[in-house]
Amino acid sequence: MRMWIFVTYPGVIAISDGFKEYLFKPFGDEKPDADKAAKALLDLEKNKMIDELREIVQKIKDSTIKVDSESFARLLRSEFPDLDIEIIDGGKELLKAREHVSRIYVEIFGSYEKYVEFASRVSAEISKAKVAEAGERRDLMIIRAVTISEDLTKMINTLVSHVREWYGYYWPELGKEIEDHELYLTLVSELGRVENFTEENLRKYIKNEKLIKAVLKAKSDRVGISITDRDIEMIQHIARRTLDLYKDKERILEYLDELMQEAAPNIRALIGSVIGAKLIRKAGGIGELAKMPSSTIQILGAEKALFRALHGKGTPPKHGIIFQDPRIFKAPWWQRGKIARALAGKLTIAARVDYFTGEYIGDELLRDLERRIEEIKKKYPKPPIKKKEEKKPRPPPKGKKPHKKRKKKGKKR
Repeated sequence: MRMWIFVTYPGVIAISDGFKEYLFKPFGDEKPDADKAAKALLDLEKNKMIDELREIVQKIKDSTIKVDSESFARLLRSEFPDLDIEIIDGGKELLKAREHVSRIYVEIFGSYEKYVEFASRVSAEISKAKVAEAGERRDLMIIRAVTISEDLTKMINTLVSHVREWYGYYWPELGKEIEDHELYLTLVSELGRVENFTEENLRKYIKNEKLIKAVLKAKSDRVGISITDRDIEMIQHIARRTLDLYKDKERILEYLDELMQEAAPNIRALIGSVIGAKLIRKAGGIGELAKMPSSTIQILGAEKALFRALHGKGTPPKHGIIFQDPRIFKAPWWQRGKIARALAGKLTIAARVDYFTGEYIGDELLRDLERRIEEIKKKYPKPPIKKKEEKKPRPPPKGKKPHKKRKKKGKKR
């Protein structure tokens, strides 16, 4: 006997080759239930065997079973390896079987409209479940956290430049001595007026004796303009808010590190939380990054340079986002491409392990990478010797024929 098996919105149905007999197991106790149907169909999408399908197959396992896809056949064979399965993925035979199944469901539901209404409810439940599942993805939190940290950096840099310029009207020499932005903001917000920059007060915030002396000298050399107490008060207020943003950035980076430790520990071990998060964001998620070849990961973030090179403008890029790794940008220029290639290869492995298994092999990958970098440094200690280009004759100007040398005529004897 030959039997078709279909998994549909209402349940699992097996129908004989001549369409005279059928077995039906609904997603529910006695009649189809939308919530149970959505859960069962989502499990099937993940290649999980469901009870309703198992029950139907148990009853007809001695028959030749006809299915409409290779993936469905693989799922059946995973639990029933001895099944006689025939795959028919198209043609009139499959079309007639599906039409007959639709007629059976019209009889079960009472009308075609009720059957369609039930199928719509199941589709809606599946969509809701997928949205909820996507919301639970930790890589979405990683993408958001690294984006916020970058935005905070931009805001901090903008406000720091404003505070430096604003306070610089009053005391321009201080900005030249204090290069550290956070220290500059702290001094301005806490001390304010130049009279408060005493040696005793400076020691509360600066540990470097040389720097204290430089600030005191800048105080004696001050040539700034006079401003009111209200002006100082507003400058201090903005300086404090900027320092608060520094704290917010530290908190978001700590949170990002926790997320990377949870969702992508191997990527974090290889390249750090921030650069790893930027790679995940650029790829669109850990899953998308895991599916990329190492050559794509190597130049991820350098798409504009790649397109320019493809149009004959410049050379192809050797690295993208991963150039931010100090092992690459601190290396000599002739070693950077090779180190980037080695790092991208290990990142490919790390991303796939993080996504598919979750096993931690970060320390092992890091040791292999460091060993490879040392090999590169020993093998290529000096820059490559550039080949001398052969001088080509200049083309003649447009519209002019190339000058031909006349042969000298010998004297007749």
